[in-house]
Amino acid sequence: MSPVEDVALRGLTVAGADGYHWIYLAAEHHPHSWPVTLDGTRPSFNLLSRHDSIGPAHARGGAMTARITADDVALRLEAAADEAERARIRKRLSDPVIQVLGVRMGSVFDIARLAQGMELAQVHLLLDSDVYEMRMVAAAVLDFKTRGRGVSEEDRTALYEVMMSRIDRFNTWDLIDRAAPRVVGWYLLDKPRDVLFDLARSDDRWRRRLAITAAFWIIRQGDLDDPLMLCTLLAGDPERLVQTNVGVALREIGRVDSQRLTRFLDQHEGELSAVARRTARTALTTA
Repeated sequence: MSPVEDVALRGLTVAGADGYHWIYLAAEHHPHSWPVTLDGTRPSFNLLSRHDSIGPAHARGGAMTARITADDVALRLEAAADEAERARIRKRLSDPVIQVLGVRMGSVFDIARLAQGMELAQVHLLLDSDVYEMRMVAAAVLDFKTRGRGVSEEDRTALYEVMMSRIDRFNTWDLIDRAAPRVVGWYLLDKPRDVLFDLARSDDRWRRRLAITAAFWIIRQGDLDDPLMLCTLLAGDPERLVQTNVGVALREIGRVDSQRLTRFLDQHEGELSAVARRTARTALTTA
């Protein structure tokens, strides 16, 4: 996951033009991601605890918080856009049709942290966008919500259903990698995984990547049977961006049970791409 997971964050409350005070979480080494008020005026900052939650408008400890919307996300992304960053992002995306603003991933994830209390209807609006960074915020919000304290089974189901109902909007490798392990894989830990096998048999490369990427979280829990079956299905996949994550899945399987990885490689190594083979075998290399 992104390095933003490990950076020190600090909360800021900003009086917006709509009369609310918005809590912002900004990584200290991403100064361009600091927010502005909705009317463009210079904000007045008051430090808050990073644990102040972002939720429905209500009084909490004397400060008012309010849910951010998809429109607010768009404003902040546009304010953080940079032409040089746009060129860098464009180089790593395989589809030239995708619209790119040019926002550093650290800033995108800062904004997603700010927005993690948004309603799921607003996440759908983010996913409606053709702009890459808008959909990346949506993917990160789903991921952050899944990790939240006290997430109920009902909540987890709702997050899973958002991603699976909008699966066509997850059409870059990193959109999938950001959300699939926890949003899909975590949800399926105690459920049948037929949906992953259906995705693995799809003609769409992104669905196949999603299937094996969701298995990462299942592997992490030491459950290897279905992930190994998925790796068998995808071992000969012609798409590089599927093969890369097959290799990652096999590496993680090997870290849990090296003997099962060795048996898999004995049977299927010739089907894997060179990159997938190398990645898988790192689990067998003595440190």
